[in-house]
Amino acid sequence: ASDSIGPVVWLLGTSGRLAPQYRQRREQGWVLLAWFATSYIFWTIVPNRQLRFVLPGLVPIAVGFCSTWPKSVTWGAVVLQLFGLFNFFGGWIGPVKLSLPYYSFQFFENRPAAKEDWKTEEILRKIEAERDPATPISNVTLVANDVYFNAPTFHWMQRRLGLEHVRMRGVNRRLCELSDFVLLKDPKVGPGSVIWGLPEASAEIRDPKGWFGRAYEEIARWPLPDANNAILYRQRRGLKKPYEGKSLVYQHYNAGKVVITDLKANFGAWDPAKSVYKTMSLNVGQLNVRGLILNGMSLELVNAAFFPIIKNAREDDWVDIRLLRLERLRIKSLDVGAEELKAFLAVRVKGLIVSELALDKTVRINGSYNGKPVSAEAAIQLLDNPRRLKIDILSVRLAGLSVPLSIFREIKELTVPLYANPETPFAIEFPGLTIANGRMTIP
Repeated sequence: ASDSIGPVVWLLGTSGRLAPQYRQRREQGWVLLAWFATSYIFWTIVPNRQLRFVLPGLVPIAVGFCSTWPKSVTWGAVVLQLFGLFNFFGGWIGPVKLSLPYYSFQFFENRPAAKEDWKTEEILRKIEAERDPATPISNVTLVANDVYFNAPTFHWMQRRLGLEHVRMRGVNRRLCELSDFVLLKDPKVGPGSVIWGLPEASAEIRDPKGWFGRAYEEIARWPLPDANNAILYRQRRGLKKPYEGKSLVYQHYNAGKVVITDLKANFGAWDPAKSVYKTMSLNVGQLNVRGLILNGMSLELVNAAFFPIIKNAREDDWVDIRLLRLERLRIKSLDVGAEELKAFLAVRVKGLIVSELALDKTVRINGSYNGKPVSAEAAIQLLDNPRRLKIDILSVRLAGLSVPLSIFREIKELTVPLYANPETPFAIEFPGLTIANGRMTIP
């Protein structure tokens, strides 16, 4: 952190925090010290130790720096900082490293602008040309997090080009589910400190015997300035039907933190042009999502495609599936009770003990949070234009006192989009939502 902020200001500021010489309100100096310590401790414990996590602590450093040292020292350090700022882009001198027994300081860190083309515009225009214009959102899984090749650089270029339909997203445990494209930086995906999970994803993509090569194909490749390559993959077109039967029954299905009991799937007509089932119906006896139990669920999937993960090269020996495409999800029926919601909240919210949960037009909760009595009430309604689910927080009481709803600001009226969006690139439909008699049901 000292290298990036400036070793002189860092040393003078931190020592000013430890031995402050305030002219006024010296007794309140502990507030700034606690402020700095909190920021610095947080920065030391986060796995991704980037400078942005210590930025809040710069305010107390600046106060300690300016209020403790003589003006000549302060202005001298400011001039040095300004020179370091311009030198960072100009690269006239440095970097200069001072090695001490327990720590090494680096002065005049610089990174002059280089005339390099990282192909971000060319890649985005290629994706825009290859995507299906009938879909509102095209997800692109980015398997890279390098200095000049990362999600923010693509987001900024998207805004400049006005490409609103492409969504760059990161890798998750299922690699690239519901992503039309995958963009890989090969062989170096980025610095080792910020690429957790990316080397494994890269290996899975490049595995010649894996499922990815059967579901996706390379459509473009660009050489990058650091002697690596950017490789763009797209879902294969003309995929054959993944299952020849009309229906499929699973008594128990487990996919990560989702457990399904008594699943029956019925497959509609196959569209070979899009490589999708025009419709799929799912009837689920019980669905457990991260501890939330849902009963009697009936779904219809429109223009859906999945790819089976097979074992031992046997076409009928599935160990998992990857959902490739989904245009519309229709929830025909769903049932969740107050007891199921109580059990879910007890697991998901640490310190919360729910003594009563009522479902009757609104959702009301009574209990305790970290030993203090708490109660809350919220209303849920469906809105149109665009279709979304709106959650209004009506009241919150903590330790017997009413909490002003203005504290919640944006989350006081939380809306969950049901139209296709970057988080769920498919529309969600259901005929209505009823909250009554201790249950929340669709329709």
